[in-house]
Amino acid sequence: MNKIFSYVFLVILSIFGILLQTTLLSPIHFGIYSPDLNLILIVIIALLCGLKEGTILTIGNGYIMDVLSGNLLGVNTLSRLSVFAIVHSITDNVYINRTPSLALAFFFSTVFSWGFMWVVIKINPSAFFGFSLLDILKQGFVNTMLGIPLFFIIKKYYERVQK
Repeated sequence: MNKIFSYVFLVILSIFGILLQTTLLSPIHFGIYSPDLNLILIVIIALLCGLKEGTILTIGNGYIMDVLSGNLLGVNTLSRLSVFAIVHSITDNVYINRTPSLALAFFFSTVFSWGFMWVVIKINPSAFFGFSLLDILKQGFVNTMLGIPLFFIIKKYYERVQK
């Protein structure tokens, strides 16, 4: 029963994060310095959830971001699913709940995900979305600075919901 509550908690958190990211924290307001809450949540899901639940949540989050972003359908889903698979597989071998390893996870997940989207968009030049490698690094820094405290906050409540 507690597993259902923890899953519902993450679904509600995902919906809230996507709504917040697409309205108040939109790139229209903050430019490249707006945090990618969806990606931060995917990394947190990879660190906290099992493979089955995390995969379902990641695909749902990626699909919703694809629909709301207006980019090529599937780009966010594939990049988020790749990030989830990489971070989840690394956590089997590395204890990642320390701040330096969390910082690396958030930063490199952002660089990988945005780099993936950048490559896909460069392959299909008709789908223009202008951002550079420097913008990707800035986004990685923003996501890292916000992701670390969010991880500890969400982990605290996630553990409470599981009890």
